[in-house]
Order: sequence, then C-alpha cells, then structure tokens
Amino acid sequence: MKKILSSSLIILLMSCGATKNTSKSIDNTNITFKILQQGSLHGNGEEAIEKSEMLIKDAKTWENLLRKMRTTNHLPEKLLNTKIDFSKENIIAVFMPVLGAGGSSVEIEKITSNDNNIVVKVNYISKSGLSIAVMNQPYIIVKIPAQDKEIVFNIQK
Repeated sequence: MKKILSSSLIILLMSCGATKNTSKSIDNTNITFKILQQGSLHGNGEEAIEKSEMLIKDAKTWENLLRKMRTTNHLPEKLLNTKIDFSKENIIAVFMPVLGAGGSSVEIEKITSNDNNIVVKVNYISKSGLSIAVMNQPYIIVKIPAQDKEIVFNIQK
C-alpha cells in the first residue's frame, strides 16, 4: 500500500512540475521582408548618417533618409521610386559605421515576432585580409509589414 501511495505521489509531483515549466512560452513567428537596397555609401560620412538601426514608419522620415543618402551618392531609380504605403508597411534601415576599407557589408539574417516585440537579427560582415582603401558605409534597407510592437536589433559582428 505504501508503494502505491509513494508512486502516486511521485507521479502527481512530476506532472505538476511539467505544467509549471510550459505555462509561459513565447512563440517566434518569421516576418517576411523585402530588400529594397543593399550597398555602401561613399561620401566619407558627409551624408551625416551615424551607425544606426532604424524603423521608419512615415513618409517624412523616409524622404529625409533618402535626401541624406543622396548628398554625395547616386541612388538607383528603383529605390527612389519605390512606393511605400506606411499604413501597411514599415522600413528598416541599418547602417554600419564609416569604414576606411572596402569589402564589408551588412545583412539582415531574419526578422521574427514574438509576444513582446519584433527581433531583427543583423550580421555585420567584415572582410579579412587585404582590401581596397576606400571610405565607405555599408547599409541595408528592407520593407516589412507595418508593426506596432517594439523593435529589438540583435547585432552579430
């Protein structure tokens, strides 16, 4: 009789612990994004764009960014003529710092949503070995569905 009660008690305690551990889970959902432009600025910092990660939710901010980028750079017409419906779409732009050598780049590996926020996983890719000495600032600009959650940038170097 004691063995049956002991076994029942152990099973009951184990099942309670299992319920406790799984009650709070955060599901990650991938967010589809479209790369609008990826490249490097070559204005030696004259564009006045600091190393940054930004979420753009309105046309005025978007136009200001494009104006700064055009200060000393030729931007493709495809980017300049991209229509963004900010009621349905947002822009994410990531700029590395101004670098003294070419060959580096920035990429967005994935964007996920969970119960609390949107996580943007960004990779800074630095070229190792010999490279051309040229002032440049790698960047990437992507379009995502409009979001109301806080954006968290996870930078991998």
